[in-house]
Amino acid sequence: MENNKKYILYFDLLNIFACFAVVALHVNGAVHTFAKTRNWVSCMFIEALFYFAVPVFFMLTGATLMNYRKRYDTGAFFKKRIFKTFVPFMIWSIIGICWSIFYTKGMKISDINTPAKFISAVINCKGMGIYWFFPALFSVYLTIPLFSLVDEDKRIGKKGIFTYLILVYIVLNVLLPFVCRLTGIQWNSALNAVSCGGYVVWFLIGYLLANTDINKKFRILIYILGLLGFFMYFYLTVQNSFKTGRFDKTYAGYMNIPAIFMGTAVFVLFKYGKWNLIERHEKAVRIVRNLSSASFGAYLIHYYLKYFSIRHFGIDPRSTLYRIVGTFIIYGLSVIIVRVIQKIPVIRKMVP
Repeated sequence: MENNKKYILYFDLLNIFACFAVVALHVNGAVHTFAKTRNWVSCMFIEALFYFAVPVFFMLTGATLMNYRKRYDTGAFFKKRIFKTFVPFMIWSIIGICWSIFYTKGMKISDINTPAKFISAVINCKGMGIYWFFPALFSVYLTIPLFSLVDEDKRIGKKGIFTYLILVYIVLNVLLPFVCRLTGIQWNSALNAVSCGGYVVWFLIGYLLANTDINKKFRILIYILGLLGFFMYFYLTVQNSFKTGRFDKTYAGYMNIPAIFMGTAVFVLFKYGKWNLIERHEKAVRIVRNLSSASFGAYLIHYYLKYFSIRHFGIDPRSTLYRIVGTFIIYGLSVIIVRVIQKIPVIRKMVP
C-alpha cells in the first residue's frame, strides 16, 4: 500500500503556531485569577489571542488522518497511534504523578496506593492537568475508522455527510445553547447532537477546511467572524467580569461560538497564506519540519519548565514581561530539549 504522503507546509506551520499558542496560554495562567486591573485585562487579551490553539490541534488531526486508508490499514493506523501518542501519554502521566507527589506536593502516595487509584490518577490526568488533551484525542481516534469509510465524494460540499454533521452540531450543540444562556432559557441537553459530539466536530471541520476550495469573499467573511470571536471572548468577557467581580465564562469553552470562529479563521488564514519565501528555500522548510516534529514533545514538557522557572527564579507569574518574554524562552527551551531527546536511542520514544 502506498505510504508516501504529499508534504503540506501550512500543516507544519499551524502545528508550530498552535504549540507556541499553548505555551502562551499556560504561561499566561494568571488570567484565571480575576482582578479589576489593567494587568488582568492584558492577561485576558493574551488568553483570547491564543485561544485557537486546541481547536487547531484537533483540526490538524482531521486534516491529516482522515485519509489514512490510502497509506495503511486500520491495524497499522492504531499501532501508529499507540506508539506515537498513547505510550508517551502513559510515560509522561507517570512522570507527572511523580512530579506532583515529590516536587509540587499536589498529590500524596495514598492517592495512588491501589490499582484503582493509580488508574484513576492516570485517566483523569491528576499528575499533570494539561494532559487532559490526550483522553479527548484518543476518543477522536476511535471515530476515525468509521468516518474514513465515507466515500470521499460524499464527505463535503452542499450535500456532504460531514458538512451536514458539522451544521447540525453547530446549531444544536453550540448556537442554540449559547442563545439560551444569553436569554435565560434552560436548554434541554437531550436535544444535543451525539453523532459528532465532543471534539469530533473539530476533527470534521479540519478535514472540511483542508479539502475545500474557499473563494476570497467567503474567506474574508471567515476572517471577520474570527475577529468577532476574538471581540466576544476578549471584550465581552472583560466587560462582564468587571460587572460580576469574577472571571466570566459565558464566552469561554472550546466548543463555544468564539472558539469556533477563531479556530476556523486561523486555519483558513494559514491555508491561504503566502509561504513562497519558505517554500523556495530547502533549509527553511527543513527548519519548519524540525520545529513541527518537536511540537508534541514541547506540549508534554513545557509546563514543567514553566513551574520550575516560577518556583526557583522568584518570578511573578502576573508580570507582563514574564508572560510575553517567558513564553518565547519556555517554548524555545522546550523545543531544544525535545530535539536533544529525539536523538537519544530508547528514550526518544518519550517524544516521538
